[in-house]
Parts: sequence; structure tokens; C-alpha cells
Amino acid sequence: MRIVPKSRSRTIEFYETRAPVWAEDPAAIGLTAERVAAVADRAAEARDALEAHLAALEASRAATARFYAATDALHADPGAGADTIATIKNFARTTDDPGVYVRAMLPAPPPTGGVRSARGGRGSAASPGTPFRFRVSLLQDGAVGLAWDCDNPTGTAGTVYEVFRRTAAGESTNGRFDYLGTVGEKSFLDATLPPDASPVTYRVTARRGKHLGRPARHTVRFGQETPAPSQNPAAA
Repeated sequence: MRIVPKSRSRTIEFYETRAPVWAEDPAAIGLTAERVAAVADRAAEARDALEAHLAALEASRAATARFYAATDALHADPGAGADTIATIKNFARTTDDPGVYVRAMLPAPPPTGGVRSARGGRGSAASPGTPFRFRVSLLQDGAVGLAWDCDNPTGTAGTVYEVFRRTAAGESTNGRFDYLGTVGEKSFLDATLPPDASPVTYRVTARRGKHLGRPARHTVRFGQETPAPSQNPAAA
């Protein structure tokens, strides 16, 4: 039977509550006053280290939130990146000068005839792929790094990935996934994971414009062996 809790924070509480009791009459339980004092000192050091860890984790989360907000504003705020790109595209159309895209380091739009579909005809491009082969890494500050692969249709660009998360608490209620963010690369840093949240299920969906791929889920159970990488559903 396990006596000391597995959780680090509860391990500290375990010794904090018992050290004063042991100190009342150490000889009666086979201990010395020095031994009990040493345990109490280590419990105090562990408590200080925990408080420092939580403060650093909160600072990291706040910094990450500022980083995400700043990059979102860079692209989406009025007069910022997205509006600037739209102005360049409009200028290229009104001047009928495809060289504008080259000078602006932007991809030119596809021909008006459309792109070839998987069946060889012309029409809308196929939907984005489904993420697979997830990899998970746990950073020292408590953040979780999530990476994946995704096979998207040839000749398409501009695919982004919407990331959602559900913790054990959410699973026990209504199963709701909370939106975490949208990224343009096949990786995401989750710096807002609550302490002792396990298991955690991530849902990632590829999006390109109005086209959505099939969502993929990956569950992480901390403290246990990381599950084997997910397989490509298209190859199953």
C-alpha cells in the first residue's frame, strides 16, 4: 500500500502535517529530534520551491498569453498584417500586374479556371488532411509541446490548425473541448494547462479557408508511459 502520495504537492503536505506530530515525542516512535527537524526543514524548502515554481509557471503563462495576443494583433488588427496583404492583392488586381506578388513576396492566386481535383477535373481543391503521428513533450515550466504530421493535398497552401483541449474535469461533465488557438505550423505550445490535469485530450483540425479536414484526437496521461504515435487514418 502506498503511504506517501504520488503528487509532489501532496507529498509536501504529507510531511508538513506529520513533522509537528513526530516532534512531540520522537523517541516514542523510534526517532530523534534531529531527524524530525531535518524532515521539517526539507519540507519547508520543498514548500518554498513549490511556491517559486508556481510563480514562474504563472509568469510563463502570462508571457505566452501576451505573445499570442501580440501575434494575433499583428495579423488581425485593423490596418495590420491581414489588411495590408489585402491592399497589396487589390493593387495587383486593379493594376493587372502579377509582378506585384513577386515584389511583395506573396504567393500569386491560382488561375481563375480553378485547380485540378483528385479526379482530374477542375473545381475546388480537396479538403485538408487529418493530423496524425502526434508527439508530446513536457517542458520544465510545465507547458506541453504538441506536434503532429498532416498530409495535405498537393498544390494547396495556407493550411492552419485549430487546437482544442479537454481535461479530465471537462470529460466528466459535458465533454466540451475548449479552444486554445490556431497555428500555421504543425506544432502547438500549451502553456495554460491546469496543474494535476490528467488525462488531457487534444483535438486538432486542419483548416484552409472554408475547407475543414477531419479532426484528430490525442490523449495524454501524465505520469504514465506516453501512448504510441497515432497512425495516419488515410493509410488505415
